[in-house]
Amino acid sequence: SLLRALDLEERTEDFPRMLSGGEQQRISIARALIHHPRLILADEPTGNLDADMARTVFDLLLEANAAGVTVVVATHDLSMIENLNLRTVVLDRGKILGDFERPRGLE
Repeated sequence: SLLRALDLEERTEDFPRMLSGGEQQRISIARALIHHPRLILADEPTGNLDADMARTVFDLLLEANAAGVTVVVATHDLSMIENLNLRTVVLDRGKILGDFERPRGLE
């Protein structure tokens, strides 16, 4: 289940004010994914998470994408995206610096 994957099974009865910032962020991801949307816009979805949970969240977003969901992620964590075989657009101050259709190592 999503709650298990996001390590939130013990928090199902808690109100948002009882959750840490990272837990609130993971709940937001779960809420977005549970409804099987056609589009997910994720602004820094791993920003307040430790490395292991960040990888879990990113993997869940990739699974959603593989299932047909369009996932747009804004992140400063290039390690999360550098090896993806997916379209990657790099922006700096609103200007497009690069638009990659394949892993950067193949260019």
